[in-house]
Amino acid sequence: MGKLPVWMEGLTHKDWLFDGHPIKSEVALERFRLLDWKAAWVDLGPSVAGNPGPYWHVPLHWDDDDTIHRLYPKVLTGKWLPLIRQACKELIERADPGRLREENDKLRVELATAKIRIAELEKKVA
Repeated sequence: MGKLPVWMEGLTHKDWLFDGHPIKSEVALERFRLLDWKAAWVDLGPSVAGNPGPYWHVPLHWDDDDTIHRLYPKVLTGKWLPLIRQACKELIERADPGRLREENDKLRVELATAKIRIAELEKKVA
């Protein structure tokens, strides 16, 4: 199992639902151990199944197959607050105006470059 993020300290597989299901079988435990929490991202919900959220989309690398799974935290007295703090932290980072401006500027350059390339190709065809 990879190292869990600091905000997950004190949590175990028993504190989560994996795609809406308890993690009980040996296969389910192994899949939980192989989750790539470093690449996970929060979703405030609701999920497609109507679960209110928040939950995390977590990649799983299993038998040469990469999939993304929804991990729902169970509402746990004393354990819920760190999860909510993490969800808020991730959303604030995602909505950082400076980072969004940088991404927007990069996309504008890529779009301009693509337009130039299309114009060059159109000249060659004409």
